[in-house]
Amino acid sequence: MERLFFAIGFSLDQKDRYLIWIQDETDQVLVETDGLIPVFNSETALAKYAAKKYVEIVNEEPVFCDLDYLSNWIAQPNNPIDCQMFLSIWNLFTDIASGINRSFTGNEKDKLTNKVYDKIFYGNNLPSVTPEGKYYIPVWTKAERGRLIEIMSEGIALLRISLKEIDI
Repeated sequence: MERLFFAIGFSLDQKDRYLIWIQDETDQVLVETDGLIPVFNSETALAKYAAKKYVEIVNEEPVFCDLDYLSNWIAQPNNPIDCQMFLSIWNLFTDIASGINRSFTGNEKDKLTNKVYDKIFYGNNLPSVTPEGKYYIPVWTKAERGRLIEIMSEGIALLRISLKEIDI
């Protein structure tokens, strides 16, 4: 598999930032030698950094993860779950954990975690897995919402401790 580099955007604390995501045998985010994830205040700054590091960013619109939305949901977890947003965020947290070599509850393979992930995944209603004419809307138990809060809260914490703001 060819190693590819992409820009990923996210909002955190009412501030938009960008990081470099790596698609490879094991997906992860770019991490500097100090173990921190370089983040940028614009796509332009990310592109300048990438050029200095001889990293070619695939030219496509970045996926954007709204972690402020997620933080608001954690505070009010009975609100609806946006399966597309949550799947993108969960996958980002998995790749962050991989990049910084940390464990992540979202990667555990216990029955409850698997059920929560499956509901989010199938709630995306991807044409490749959703029968024609069907539409899946997950119904969430209190335990599933509790696990989702745990996973997403841990993911935000992992991101916070691993960020390194780069000014270019």
